[in-house]
Amino acid sequence: MSIYLVGILGAFVLIAGYAYPVKEYTHALKSPKNLLLAGGGFLMLLYSILNYIFLEGALFFIFLQVLINGASILMLINVPEKISIPIISIAALTLIIWSYQIEQSLSTYWFIFGLSIIAIGYVLKSGTWRRNASFCIGSLCVAAFSFLVPDWIFFGLNSVAAMFSGFYTLQLLKKNSS
Repeated sequence: MSIYLVGILGAFVLIAGYAYPVKEYTHALKSPKNLLLAGGGFLMLLYSILNYIFLEGALFFIFLQVLINGASILMLINVPEKISIPIISIAALTLIIWSYQIEQSLSTYWFIFGLSIIAIGYVLKSGTWRRNASFCIGSLCVAAFSFLVPDWIFFGLNSVAAMFSGFYTLQLLKKNSS
């Protein structure tokens, strides 16, 4: 199976997760949206590793997916926000410091900022505008980085994720203001 097919499949699963209607659930494992996001994240981790090994893809995409998969685990086991947000923030800060040591480009910082915001979105409460706004802002940053690298699978995935997340953010904000 082609490396690109793994990436495309992962992107479609993630897009299905971002597109799935926003609802609140008593446990994250009961949410089809959360399961799609976690499953898609796993496939994208596999794609990013294969892409790096065989096609000289960006190493930072592996870190994105490790951070996202860590956030997925915290989300799926219902770790409270007051615990999971500091864990993800410390991991993101570690990546920022480490990336400064190996590459000092502005686009890399946008990438790490974006992935950190997406990961925080994963652990925020489902069905909230804050979660969807995190997905939207983070996805826009990662899409910009993916355009510059270029990695068209990550660019397409994050562009579409930003659109769906932006739509749900506006929908939830409108609902809350009524």
